[in-house]
Amino acid sequence: MSTELLDKVLYWSEHQCFDSETRDHAKRMLQENNQKVIEECFKNVLEFGTGGLRGPMGIGTNRMNRYTVMQATEGLARVIEAQGSGTLDGKSYSSVVIGYDSRILSKQFAEADGKVARDIILWHEFRSGQGSPKELREFLQRNQDWPGLPYLKEKGEQVFFESSRNEILSWFDKNPPISPSAATIYADALLKTGQT
Repeated sequence: MSTELLDKVLYWSEHQCFDSETRDHAKRMLQENNQKVIEECFKNVLEFGTGGLRGPMGIGTNRMNRYTVMQATEGLARVIEAQGSGTLDGKSYSSVVIGYDSRILSKQFAEADGKVARDIILWHEFRSGQGSPKELREFLQRNQDWPGLPYLKEKGEQVFFESSRNEILSWFDKNPPISPSAATIYADALLKTGQT
C-alpha cells in the first residue's frame, strides 16, 4: 500500500474534523489491512458528474458520505464565487438553494451542506466588511482553522463600527484591533467609559 494512501486513511482515523464513528471505522480498516477495500474507498476522489455526486455509501474519498458531500459543496461555492455574484439594491449577493429528496441520507447531506454553505457565505461577507458582531463571533468559534482568518478578522472589524460601546469593548479587549479604523473606535470607546 502506498504511503500516500496510508496517510489518507490515517488522516480519516485521527483528525477531529471527522465524527468518532468515521474515525473508528477508518481505524478498523487500518487494523484489518484489506488493501483492496482501502483502495476502493480512498484511492480516488468521488467525482461530480452529470447526475450529481453519486457512488456507494461509506467512508473515504471515493464514497458517498457527509464529508465528500461537504467537499463538493465547497468546490461548487468556489465556482459560484469565481463566476461573480449579482447585485440587488446596490449590494452584491450570491445565493444557492439546497434541497433533498428520498434517497438514503439525502436530508442529512442537505443539512450538512447548508451549514457549510452558510459558513462559506459568511466567510465572504466578513472579508468584505459585512455581517453582524454576533455572526462573526459564532463563525470564529466554529471555524478556528479556516484559511485566511487574519485577513477575515481585519476586514471583519468593520462589523463593530456601528456597534454599542459595550460590544466594541467586549470584542477588542479580547481581540486587539488590527486596522487603524478599529483602533480609533476602540480608543474612543475606552475614553468614553473612562478607561485608558
